[in-house]
Amino acid sequence: MTGAAPGSQRPRDIAARGGGRACTVCSHPARQAIDERLVSGTAAAQLARQHGLSAYAVRRHRQHVGPALARARRAHEQTGPASAIDRVEGLYEAASAILEQATTGGHHHLALEAIGRLRGIVELYARLTGELRDGPIVEVNLLGSPEWLAIRQAVLEALAGHPDARQAVAAHLAALEPTWSGP
Repeated sequence: MTGAAPGSQRPRDIAARGGGRACTVCSHPARQAIDERLVSGTAAAQLARQHGLSAYAVRRHRQHVGPALARARRAHEQTGPASAIDRVEGLYEAASAILEQATTGGHHHLALEAIGRLRGIVELYARLTGELRDGPIVEVNLLGSPEWLAIRQAVLEALAGHPDARQAVAAHLAALEPTWSGP
């Protein structure tokens, strides 16, 4: 699954917190892959070689996103491969933790960034669970269709010679119609 990695922070956020230098890993195009490999336990030196970074930069990155990565690593070790919904829930928890830390630390820019990420995570979760659908919702109401009305009329006419049966069928059909709101 693609998306924000646990502990996701932009380089400007690191510099804004007083860290001085922007994190080169945070701005790297392969940031998510690097974070995933850090979670799985890949050595910083190996990741640095593979992605053209310094080992120091990867270790520094691991330090400022470490708590969220550590939680993700423990979850990965305990549960093994997770479903997409489980991974999205993990992202939600990590982004929520970042939001809480940013809010309590007075880092409003970072808090707003976390809120934006949370919005995207909630939307993705809603799509995965079916709460939110992209396409149009098609509702077919047979009770108002000309075909159904013709069948209904034919049944009632066929029962004309059987008043008790006609009345019972008509009562059942009438019970269905209040649920119909019309065309």
